[in-house]
Amino acid sequence: MLRRTLPIATLLACVTLIAGACASRAPRVIRVAPDGPPIAAQSAAGDPRVEGLAARLANDCLSRAWLRDFRSQHGRVPVVRVMPLRVYGDLTINANTLTSRLEARLSGSGQVAVAGIGVSTGAQASAAVSPDVAAELRDQAKHASDETVKTAQPAAEQPAPAPQRADFVLVGSVNGGRVSLSLIHVTRNTKVWIGLAQI
Repeated sequence: MLRRTLPIATLLACVTLIAGACASRAPRVIRVAPDGPPIAAQSAAGDPRVEGLAARLANDCLSRAWLRDFRSQHGRVPVVRVMPLRVYGDLTINANTLTSRLEARLSGSGQVAVAGIGVSTGAQASAAVSPDVAAELRDQAKHASDETVKTAQPAAEQPAPAPQRADFVLVGSVNGGRVSLSLIHVTRNTKVWIGLAQI
């Protein structure tokens, strides 16, 4: 009987060791760049670089004249839609986490309202606007009422927009150790702020 239980106990011990070794290996996450080779994504959990970067960029954005001008013109806080950051080259920080932290910083400031990201489908937007602004205009054309939808024309010709629709779109990219952001006025298709930072 002892000879029978010894191989079973040894087998169970081996299975337990192998399962434990497999479980302790961290999963490898691969991000595939649209026009390039796979890029290993690094974890941003507890990465102080992401929080510091988001704080610096958000503070700079909120300290510029575009915000004062908009509030004095419209008598309300502007609505900003933060688009996912595009990734080029080697990924040195988690771009999704940086996008989320930028949204949190802007929203938490109380100086702007942050719009959620919606599905952007529908009629073709003007070819003169950037793809991200065109996506916002298509989304508004599909989902907004006639009274609140914005079109690509000067803001002076527009009725007062409803707070739930974006007045500005924040777009940008992470390229290796550099983050580049632009805040674009939706109806005028003009950049009102550009933020550049090294990681």
